[in-house]
Amino acid sequence: MSRLVEIENKYVNEYSNKYHDMINLPPPKSRKRPPMSLSNRAAQFAPFSALTGHKEIIKETARRTGEKIELEEDAIRRLNEKIMMIHENIPNRPEIIITYFLPDDKKEGGSYVTEKRAVKRVDQAHGQLLMLEGEGIPVEDIFQIELL
Repeated sequence: MSRLVEIENKYVNEYSNKYHDMINLPPPKSRKRPPMSLSNRAAQFAPFSALTGHKEIIKETARRTGEKIELEEDAIRRLNEKIMMIHENIPNRPEIIITYFLPDDKKEGGSYVTEKRAVKRVDQAHGQLLMLEGEGIPVEDIFQIELL
């Protein structure tokens, strides 16, 4: 037998003999305090987060936004014609399917949204379509309109 195995066996025998009377005992229970819940016990060993909010910032940075598409003259002319048709048909509360650029609140860029909406009026002074729900969509952000 090697010297290392002899030392290991000696240690195991000493340890086993010294503590053999309490090895199989249940853990002690306090008479003063109730046992801690498993979730609270686990929280004691949770990793320390020195960078509070770091994960959220990384997630926000990774979130993609698109750029606004600049329309050509022909597309702008067709949109203006459709807006005039909507304006002439306002008493009937025309319904449209509209695709428009929605700027992002938190960073540069945004996304295109397509919705079916009812138009309340065309606000030429502020350059926007006012929807029946009260929201205004700037004409400069409109990409496409389909009259229903």
